[in-house]
Amino acid sequence: MLESRALRFLLIVGLINGVVCTVAPSIVLLRPGGAEEPIGRLVLVLAMAAVALTPMQAAALWVVVSPRVRALLASRTTRRLVEQILREETIDTAFQPIIDVQLGRVVGAEALSRFTTEPARPPDVWFAAAESVGRGLDLEEVALRRALTRAFRLPHGCYVAVNASPSMLISSRLLPLLQASGFPLDRIVVEVTEHTSIPDYAPVRAAREQLRAHGIRLAVDDAGAGYASLQHVLALAPDMIKIDRSLISGVDADPVRGSMVAAVVMFALQSGAALVAEGVETAAELDALRTLAVDHAQGYLIARPSTDPADWANWRAPTAPARARNADQAVYVIPPTIT
Repeated sequence: MLESRALRFLLIVGLINGVVCTVAPSIVLLRPGGAEEPIGRLVLVLAMAAVALTPMQAAALWVVVSPRVRALLASRTTRRLVEQILREETIDTAFQPIIDVQLGRVVGAEALSRFTTEPARPPDVWFAAAESVGRGLDLEEVALRRALTRAFRLPHGCYVAVNASPSMLISSRLLPLLQASGFPLDRIVVEVTEHTSIPDYAPVRAAREQLRAHGIRLAVDDAGAGYASLQHVLALAPDMIKIDRSLISGVDADPVRGSMVAAVVMFALQSGAALVAEGVETAAELDALRTLAVDHAQGYLIARPSTDPADWANWRAPTAPARARNADQAVYVIPPTIT
């Protein structure tokens, strides 16, 4: 039968050239040049065969395509998913509070994108996917707009820290977007993400000055990881430095980490930048940061990121433990509600 001959042909070719994608109930084969070509009766035959096969038999049936076609398939799938996110704006925003370590009160929050699109993927994967199909700035714009819209429900007086790539920072889109949000500009901090290198700092410094002229502050995110070297911080001269979790973890028990954080504190004092310690997870770490005179902190000890405004309204900052035998046994004193 034609069905059997077609299946045997595909299986033989697969054994010779390797297998790269499974047969589905409907199939479109692609020429290596990239043009889609439904191949008439064979498509129908394979569709019928795939339906008739048992799951185990279907799992063993493969269609052979070249690496170039495989890349084309992946790119088209990625583009379709990114376009769906942009069209439907399936992005929510979680906020994580930032506290004043010395005063013991919530002063700000970082906006973190959460994608509700299937398949479930971390935010950095979606942003990288959008960048790969030329829609990176478009996706950042949607995420920023959604974050600033939700930021109006944060506790009164809190600033909001939003993430932006170097490309977004130097684009003509960022400032108009922030202005159009209606959120007070002097309560916006733009965090430059650290996962992409900056080959030329001049445009970034120019963008920084433009933002500062409108009361918007600039932060270097994840300092101590990725591209956030001392040279990077020096070149950007930010208003705020966020110390990466890799330096904060165990800072209470590791003298080397403590010395490194102390050096960053001294640098911040001399440069006029505020400090935020990221990823604080234990009371002992928070006590050590208080002793080292770090300005602000965020992390799971204080609160996990949440998309629920009810959680934002109940944020509280832990204060210094009173006569606890060790910091992890501390009972925190809840300060008055933020005013």
